[in-house]
Amino acid sequence: MDFKGNLKRLRESRGLTRVEIAKRLNMTPAAYGAYELGKREPKFDKLCEIADLLHASIDDLLGYVPHNDANRIAKIVIEMANGQSPHG
Repeated sequence: MDFKGNLKRLRESRGLTRVEIAKRLNMTPAAYGAYELGKREPKFDKLCEIADLLHASIDDLLGYVPHNDANRIAKIVIEMANGQSPHG
């Protein structure tokens, strides 16, 4: 999922409306809404504020998943070798 989708999902999971989160971030609902619509991206300092407010990491917001996790990769290889579907 991309930033706008992650942002909306995390906001909704915290039970916040666009208006509520915009107010807490000291911005207009329209400005915040532009983030969720993918029309704008926040500057780093605002991204940090959003992450703090949503009790999420920046990685969660951006959808970053590290691909160099050796244990996870090893597990996938073993599952595939055993004819199982990888659960990544």
